[in-house]
Amino acid sequence: MLVAIAAHAAATALLVRFPGQEASATNQDRLLAFHPGAVSALTLGHGRMVSSLAWVATMVQSDTDHLQEGEGRSWMHRRFTLISRLDPWFYHLYSDGGLYLSVIKDDTAGAKELIDLGLARFPDDFWLNYFGAFNDLFELGLVDDALAKYRRILDHPLMERNARLKNMVAKITGATAGAGAGAAAGTGAGGGRDPSLAADVLSTILPRVRDPRARKKIRDSLRSLRERAGEMERVPADQ
Repeated sequence: MLVAIAAHAAATALLVRFPGQEASATNQDRLLAFHPGAVSALTLGHGRMVSSLAWVATMVQSDTDHLQEGEGRSWMHRRFTLISRLDPWFYHLYSDGGLYLSVIKDDTAGAKELIDLGLARFPDDFWLNYFGAFNDLFELGLVDDALAKYRRILDHPLMERNARLKNMVAKITGATAGAGAGAAAGTGAGGGRDPSLAADVLSTILPRVRDPRARKKIRDSLRSLRERAGEMERVPADQ
């Protein structure tokens, strides 16, 4: 009984909603300053339960406000980082949380940090590598980081079963392998020099997205990219 009460108290401390910009005054930032072992100790061994509660509460409290330049990391990135310390093997934290940070919050740097943290635990996961590479290449213009992720999954069984994905990745690696750092800026910023290719990659991510807000944002991005590429007929109808 006491353990349950203590775990509930720890969860309550984690679930209080504070704007991420007020970093010095938030409970979650104080907790993030602790050693990971100290954070886990607060839950008295119930880190997985508390992290699940924190995840659900974060998504319920989630907003669609974009991260503004100069604001550092979004409050959701800070919350996700805290959850990762409670349960480092929480797969959906990295896959769904990373996508939400990039697509909804426009916290592409925070998304990269979270996805890379997940890849430290799940280095061969197809979708973490695939979406992480998309974020690296088309949002941040980090060509080398993207290529490292794409090369990791070229021989993945899922890639073997999906010729379109494999051809797409081969096209990306071929198009950027010889370009060097000078092409990074042109490749980034939502599609850069090849909006058709960016849209092709993004369209393969859309079917995996369940959150209606993220689906709408991706469809809006697809529409913009297809318009730039003169391919409006290729914008998929939402389900």
